[in-house]
Amino acid sequence: MLYYTEMSLVHLLLAPGQVHALAERSIILGTGVRLNFSQVMANLTVFIAESSVGVCTLLFLVGAAMLTMSRGDQTKVDNGKKLMISALIGLALVLGAYAIVRTVLYFLYEWAP
Repeated sequence: MLYYTEMSLVHLLLAPGQVHALAERSIILGTGVRLNFSQVMANLTVFIAESSVGVCTLLFLVGAAMLTMSRGDQTKVDNGKKLMISALIGLALVLGAYAIVRTVLYFLYEWAP
């Protein structure tokens, strides 16, 4: 029998039948809430994506504040621009990774948030 602790990425990619069987099992939390494996993965994916978007937004705003408060100092202006550009690149990577994971979850579990 295949348990959650024995699952790996190889199992998920090479054995979709086992994944669907695993998706039907319920996880009962201490609060009495029943979730299956696909719901747990979906909730975890959404939480990580939303948290990462918040961090990228915060870093972009910090970069904008650095740029605004630089008072013409070229090194502070460059640091603010670099932070803003890095935050935008990070945001693009996070959203791209979320799109890929969401697509995989859709095809494995027929789930879409």
